[in-house]
Amino acid sequence: MTSLSVTALYDGSFAGWCATCARLIESGADTPLFWRATGREEEGCLFDCAPAQGEMKADESALGRFYAALEEAGGRLLVMDLLCLFLSESPDREVLMFQMVRVSLEKRRRGRHWHSHPDMRRTGALIQSVRHEAHCACGLIRFMELRDGTYYGRYAPKHDITPLVAGHFQRRMPRNPWVIHDVQRDYGIAWDCHALRWVDGFPDRPEALTSRDEARFQECWRTFFSHVTVPERLNPRLQRRFLPERFRKFLPELS
Repeated sequence: MTSLSVTALYDGSFAGWCATCARLIESGADTPLFWRATGREEEGCLFDCAPAQGEMKADESALGRFYAALEEAGGRLLVMDLLCLFLSESPDREVLMFQMVRVSLEKRRRGRHWHSHPDMRRTGALIQSVRHEAHCACGLIRFMELRDGTYYGRYAPKHDITPLVAGHFQRRMPRNPWVIHDVQRDYGIAWDCHALRWVDGFPDRPEALTSRDEARFQECWRTFFSHVTVPERLNPRLQRRFLPERFRKFLPELS
């Protein structure tokens, strides 16, 4: 580890990371190791390195300039690429994001398309994985109607894609209140027909809160699924390839 290496702190949010990244880019710092701010006293660094950079709050004007610079370099898709990489939860995501920003600003194009850079090849694979899983989730999340009229859907994605899929269902179901529950991370995003909000504290058995008609709806869906199935073309191996187990256990037609 070189003397130029630094440890940077941020508040754990995407906006907080962008604020810290903007400061490091402006100061010309070398690629840092990012650590989330924990609220506790900082533990000693395992290796000899420069002191940690202070945690940066998300300043609206500074973020606006940073996003404008990114869009000028790689378009709005560059910002979305960074968000997807952030949601991948890869252990080295912050370092890869920082490299992607530097390459994009230097080459004046989206960093993930600079395939000669080894980090960008890995970055592109992670972004593609996040986008693919979000695309699949939009068609595989099943909602059950609760007694209060809310539609509840649960799943356990590999990546933290709920912020990506929430926008899809906001457009698809604008007049129905719903909540998407990520059981892997135990949080969700709810739509109350007016705004999206972060929610937690879910019941252990949401099935006990379903409406009177929900069981009948699920049985009708299972009947339809069984009638359109062609037994002669059944291929469990291929089905598992396109429909991973983490999605299958939440589908009523396969339960």
